[in-house]
Amino acid sequence: MNWLLLVGLAIQEASPLEALAAAREAAIAHPEKADLQHALGMRYAALGRVRESLDALGRAAELAPGEAVYALDYGEALYRAGRVSDALPALEKAAALPEAHLLLASAHEKLGDAKRTIDDLSLYVASRPEDLHARLLLGGKLEEAKRGDEALAVYRS
Repeated sequence: MNWLLLVGLAIQEASPLEALAAAREAAIAHPEKADLQHALGMRYAALGRVRESLDALGRAAELAPGEAVYALDYGEALYRAGRVSDALPALEKAAALPEAHLLLASAHEKLGDAKRTIDDLSLYVASRPEDLHARLLLGGKLEEAKRGDEALAVYRS
């Protein structure tokens, strides 16, 4: 039986609480399935249930350490919960995804690490050059670091 498909169908047709109940039932029935734990964590997050969301997303990331999306969502949940230092390892595991570099840059900025902020923003901008906001942010960070020529190149690109 494809539990993830059933959960997905239930979520599409259900109220948020019914969708949570379907996701929880599937995750309890198959605690070894990372995709079901992830679905449950995302349902909890949608309802603002931070602790439960972190628990389920953490289980998904632990069960499937090679899945960058699970690490990204767990890291983002930790970050949004104000646990910036705890978010870093999960976000670093998700570094294959461009979005992870944007979150890593923000986390490093909050932790006062200007060099790593610039490094992560550079990686993100290289993968998403159409993101004007990120390019402007990178240019500003380069200017703050007294790297005006590099900032100018970013603004012109």
